[in-house]
Amino acid sequence: GDLRPAQEQVSPSPDDSFAQALGEALFQGHGSGLMTAGHPAGETGAFWTNWFLADRASVSQYDELRKAVDARKGLPGHVVCLALSGSGFHGQQDRPWSAEPGNLHLSIGFRCDLAAGPSGLALTMLPAGAVMDARADRAARSGPGLRPAMFGIKWVNDILIGDRKIGGVRTSARSQSGRIGSAVLGIGLNVAVSPEVPRTSFTPQV
Repeated sequence: GDLRPAQEQVSPSPDDSFAQALGEALFQGHGSGLMTAGHPAGETGAFWTNWFLADRASVSQYDELRKAVDARKGLPGHVVCLALSGSGFHGQQDRPWSAEPGNLHLSIGFRCDLAAGPSGLALTMLPAGAVMDARADRAARSGPGLRPAMFGIKWVNDILIGDRKIGGVRTSARSQSGRIGSAVLGIGLNVAVSPEVPRTSFTPQV
């Protein structure tokens, strides 16, 4: 897509005011990231309608996506937010999570039309399952060393190697009349750096 500095005008999108408001919240006027809106060139049927890449996000992108969903009673499109680092990130129960450079900090929001009961449970499990699938695929392609059996889930939010936490996931969904209309998923995964995370009875060693 057409990536431009965050403080510049972005290209048209299905809801440009949404893209602008979310970009301003993520970057807080710092110009510390890149953003684009609309479909990539030549892909008029692309699934993702808004992309945000922050060198350093000023706030939790997961929180900002949730606020956008609540304020609009849904999303105008399908949104990807990727932060290379950031501040104000957190896990369940607002436990702080350090978003360090070299690690993965990904949040997505998407529209859907799903039955709230079984689909709500499936959405809760989806990001952890996706991380496990990705790690298993990577381990299979990298040869000896990282084996799929080394990875596990402290159900349902923590991703583990052995008994040590390497990441966490979050899910929220908005439903009405028994149907889920939009969902927000978040993944934080330690790839290059083990950040300092306070130990609690709920938090394994990182």
